Amino acid sequence: MLALCTVIFGEGFLGAIGSYAIGTQIVFFALATVGSYALGSGLPQSRRSVLVLGMSTRNLGAALAPLIALPGVDQRATVMVVLGVPMQVIFSLLAAKYFARRSGEFPVLDGKR
Repeated sequence: MLALCTVIFGEGFLGAIGSYAIGTQIVFFALATVGSYALGSGLPQSRRSVLVLGMSTRNLGAALAPLIALPGVDQRATVMVVLGVPMQVIFSLLAAKYFARRSGEFPVLDGKR
């Protein structure tokens, strides 16, 4: 579906490069990740990390489905949701790597603890 959206809305992705769309998504995912970590301060680290990873990997498919199904939806909305997928992956991988280092129980991807 992402590949299809990239083909259909390719012009919108190119238009997003010069706008604040990508920066806005970076700020949104950073705030969602760091904010959920800060708000979960009373939880044990194992539960806190699950909370943060759950918050940083929200279901973008649920947001994309009505945008694709309904006629007359602004294409920029679809572009923003599809742009959110790589941002979501990047932020969740960074958070997982951080939590793996903090736990000391699991090997980190680069081989260091």
